[in-house]
Amino acid sequence: MKDDTIYITLGDRVYRILGLYKNHAREALNINILLKREEKVHQDSFNFASDNKRETFIRKASKKLDLEEEIISSDVDKLVLELDDLFQKHINAQKEPKEEPGYQMTKAEEEEALAFLKSPNLLDLVTKHFLILGIVGETVNCKILYLGVTSRLLNEPLSIMIQSLFAAGKSAMLTAVMKLLPKEAKVTYTAITGQALFYMNKPGALKHKILAIAEEEGLEKVKYALKNLQSEGKISIASTSRDPHTGHLEAIPYDTEGPLGVIFTGTSADFDEELLSRCFSLGMDLSMEQTRAIHDIQRKMETLEGVEIENERKKIIQLHQNAQRLLKPILVKNPYAKLLKFTYKSHRTRRDHMKYLILIRAIALLHQYQRPIKYMKKDGVKVPYIDVTIEDIEIANALCNEVLGQSLSALTSQTRLLLKLIHEMVQKECEKQGIDHEHYRFTRRQIMEYTGWSLSQMKAYIPPLAELEYLILQREEGCSRHLYELFYRGEGEKKEKFMLGLIDTEELRKKIKDQNDDEKKTEKHDYDD
Repeated sequence: MKDDTIYITLGDRVYRILGLYKNHAREALNINILLKREEKVHQDSFNFASDNKRETFIRKASKKLDLEEEIISSDVDKLVLELDDLFQKHINAQKEPKEEPGYQMTKAEEEEALAFLKSPNLLDLVTKHFLILGIVGETVNCKILYLGVTSRLLNEPLSIMIQSLFAAGKSAMLTAVMKLLPKEAKVTYTAITGQALFYMNKPGALKHKILAIAEEEGLEKVKYALKNLQSEGKISIASTSRDPHTGHLEAIPYDTEGPLGVIFTGTSADFDEELLSRCFSLGMDLSMEQTRAIHDIQRKMETLEGVEIENERKKIIQLHQNAQRLLKPILVKNPYAKLLKFTYKSHRTRRDHMKYLILIRAIALLHQYQRPIKYMKKDGVKVPYIDVTIEDIEIANALCNEVLGQSLSALTSQTRLLLKLIHEMVQKECEKQGIDHEHYRFTRRQIMEYTGWSLSQMKAYIPPLAELEYLILQREEGCSRHLYELFYRGEGEKKEKFMLGLIDTEELRKKIKDQNDDEKKTEKHDYDD
């Protein structure tokens, strides 16, 4: 219990004050005050905030201690300021959030969580656990969401919007992924006011956490602050406040530190485009088969088997919370970054490209216990880091293909056929000239000569290919002809979704092998010299 005794010495006089911290407002500071000078003592209990009560104390104390009233009056003025300051500090301390002790894992829990993080099929296990939590299907969405909450430990976390119609399961998916996070890693609100984020400035209040908002309407007033927090990693605001001693107004700065990841749900098709461009936008499966599967698991939960599943859910939630506690915000380096490719035909892809790179980092971060720890020197200090692997890039490509990709089914059969023939032509010419696709340019006439199709067919089927960026129109200085680049590399032939511009990992492996071979040849040449 807090010691409620305050001693203040002024000259040869000692004041002992009791009961200050039992008060609730400055307007009524009921205290017990004892004044001692040498062998003489005066004690009283009264409301120290009252001028009349203080004057009575001064008069009685002066008579009892044989002191001039001016001396005790001067003491009381000093006591007013001192006690006001102590009481305000006490009130502020009461407003501070009480730090709760962190969850202490048992040795068995830690070993189980570590074994989970070392699983070779880690992300597949994550999707199985989501199924047990009641999220049927949605394999890609579950992986993206889990990587999203894990990315909170990076300097640039991912943000995610789950966007679909009412009753599609958005809230259930958000609830499920947030359950897997320990409470110290998340902040959840139904709605949030415009300036609330600016005042969440206590150390660690938002840093490396996930902010979950149930519906997009709850974000309406805080979008500006969120966008700045995502871009800059911190936000600042100045607010006016009156100094309690001088009465003057002064500007008080409030700084809120990130990084912060955000997950929210929504139904609106015309949501704030700038905020949406900073997020992975996930859609929900609305098929009849998916609805039937959801009904099946809902009915199963009403049976005795449902009781067993509920017990298993609790174990899974605890396992993931412990696993997330074990993950550390270690630096992630991508040794293959310069070899990666991404569509660059629109300025909007600049943010998509960063989301792609951060997703790769998040995958590596999740697998940190499966990677050797390396060290680099920074300002004379050894900094630990882990490397991205080609397998991480492979996973990221597969997820981006599904979330950001498209399908050949959007093309008519004749347009698909023309695309296939153009791809065939470009492949042959590139092999013949020994160049990459991106360096080969061609005209409509060349297409017509290779395919035997007419000019009217070119006019009918090339525009859809250009609109969807399978073909990119290139304008070269001093050339009036239409020159095209083929951005398509033969993806989607099995009707799977794909994203144009991503490097195939087999191609990446080949490039790495060629680079290594060239380095070995150079080393051998230097040695021979």
